[in-house]
Formats: sequence, C-alpha cells, structure tokens
Amino acid sequence: MCPFASVMVFAAVSVLATDGTSPSSGATASSDAAGALTSYTFRVAVEMSMRHFPWLRFHVDGVGRYERDKEYNVTFTHVPALFPHVEALDLSPLDESRWPKTFTVTPLGTTGADSIFRLTPLQANSTLTSAIADVNPLFGVETVAFDYADGTHIRLNLTAKDIAGYLLPASGTADIDMPHMPMVAQATFFDYTFSTSSL
Repeated sequence: MCPFASVMVFAAVSVLATDGTSPSSGATASSDAAGALTSYTFRVAVEMSMRHFPWLRFHVDGVGRYERDKEYNVTFTHVPALFPHVEALDLSPLDESRWPKTFTVTPLGTTGADSIFRLTPLQANSTLTSAIADVNPLFGVETVAFDYADGTHIRLNLTAKDIAGYLLPASGTADIDMPHMPMVAQATFFDYTFSTSSL
C-alpha cells in the first residue's frame, strides 16, 4: 500500500480513530458501558497540503468500520487522481487488541502516564518497517510515528471526545515526511453509528 494512505490512521484515523481502553476495545466515557461496544462505522474527511512548491492541496473521503477482533479499516470513497491505487487502509496500529496478530510488540517505557511501544510488522514484506505508539491509559493510542522502507516518516496525533458516551477519535493531524513530497494532513471523524452487545 502507498505510504500516503497511512496518514489516514485515523482512528482514529483517525481514525482515524481509530487500543486498550480506546475505540478498539470499546472505550467509553462510562465504565459501565466499557466493552459493550462491539462494532461501529464512521466517516472521515481529510485535508492534505504540500509543504513546498507547488503547494498542492488534496481532499480525501472515506468510510470506516470497526468490528471487535475482526477488522478496523477505512475504505476510501474519494481520493485525488494523483493516488489512483489508494483504495483502503488497515487501521490495526490503532487497535491494541489486534497488535499480537500483526506486530511484534516491544515495551519502551513510559512518559508520564502514557506507555510507549515499538510495533514491528510480522509480515516480512511489509512496507512499514516499524511504528512507535504512545498509549494513554484513558484514550488508548493517541500518537503513532511510522517509519517506512522507502524513507517515509509519518507522525499521527489523534484527539478524542465523548461521542454518545464513547470516547472516540474526533480529529487527527499528521506530519508526513515523504521523499520529495513533505505534506501535512488534518482529519475529521464523524457520523459514528454503533452496535452494542446486550448488557
């Protein structure tokens, strides 16, 4: 997958939004509801801009889906013509519950209340070489720094808010240091719909 798509790690992307007590594990503003969130969908809109001439700007739209222990991804519904092969994005780096299935996880210590982890893909031919995730005890994954084999570096920051009683990504920013194309991106997550298990 083109590294460009990784800025959508929203999730949270977000998501995205897309995690301990974050969206991936059904984090909620109410502890009684924690764990009841089994799946949800959302929309994401991303504004991207180059940091040098010709100062191009891009808009990306997508629809995301999370299902506990199964999937956490975004399918793009609108992408610039410059990126014709970007169709979907796996948001598993934002989902702590799925880390053991896709990464070797190495604890790196703590910063204040946050825990820091290095994620190394289990897939040998992955374009992602490693990621450093900052996990907040309340929100879950809120910062991820990605390193790619082609020299691309992406740092993603997520901001959560209470949405219908669940603490979920509401916005995100990314600094993208891509060879010959440094960019910045801002994402908004919205139109969440939820499925919950019986309490």
